Amino acid sequence: GIDTTLYEFGKKTYKEPIVLFFPNIPEPNKNLDFAIELVLYLNRTSNKKFVLYVPDCKLADNCNLDRICKKKINCSADMHKLYQESMITLIPSFSESCSLCMLESMSSGTVVIANDIKGLSEYVVNTKTGYLVSIQNIKKWANLILDLISQQLDYERIAKNARDYVEEKYTINQTAEKYYQIWKDWL
Repeated sequence: GIDTTLYEFGKKTYKEPIVLFFPNIPEPNKNLDFAIELVLYLNRTSNKKFVLYVPDCKLADNCNLDRICKKKINCSADMHKLYQESMITLIPSFSESCSLCMLESMSSGTVVIANDIKGLSEYVVNTKTGYLVSIQNIKKWANLILDLISQQLDYERIAKNARDYVEEKYTINQTAEKYYQIWKDWL
């Protein structure tokens, strides 16, 4: 469950550089390479400046983020602050069962764009609470990001819908109650 008092809803204001957030621990399944390539593509093909924030826990020695990363994050302490600073959260994972990072982002009012796969698609209502896009189409990810930053009302609608969705289904109390019922029924 998500602590909605820690992951507070915050209204975003557009400013450059535009912060994209890769909130996962950078292991192969999470697909950091795609996020890096996406930011490089955006900086190459648009007139906007983008940066990528990435947790620095377990970063590979050969991971060269210096060209696009302004901040490396302490995984345990500052995540909620980074959702507030970020415009968009990127979840390009190859596989996921449940992405708590996605739900934290949604609770914070940071729009999520995720790979359109089982697991992630269980938590995002496409075009209502976030976006599901295949990682096979980097241009579609880029165009969606550019559309979101230029259409503030659409961005705010998605962000608010996402927060409402988390409050409706995934708060700590709701999740605790679901687990309690599972254990109670099992015993």
